[in-house]
Amino acid sequence: MRNAVTFFLINLFLTACASTPVCTPAAPPASSVAIEETAVLISEVQTLLNKKGYDSGPTDGVAGPKTRAAIRKFEKANDLAVDGLVDDALYAALKQSDEKAVLAEDSLVCE
Repeated sequence: MRNAVTFFLINLFLTACASTPVCTPAAPPASSVAIEETAVLISEVQTLLNKKGYDSGPTDGVAGPKTRAAIRKFEKANDLAVDGLVDDALYAALKQSDEKAVLAEDSLVCE
């Protein structure tokens, strides 16, 4: 009898778990998806900002007030949402303008 009760309870539990819907929140628009701000990512953002003339301070991987201010200036100049945070849109804009600069430098090479 004890095994039958145990078996019944396990089946009841498994049935309840299987019928419970799993909800996943909708992803926000790609332009505002926050990126985990790791030290490596912040260092890269600082390097790109400094190369473009936005003084983000030393490339130390720390998003301090100077880095946040440089991000906001870059966002404003590039018609991005101005929040001072690293998100997909900021990173893409920094990388895109960096790639354009590399292509422009390559076209100046004389043979």
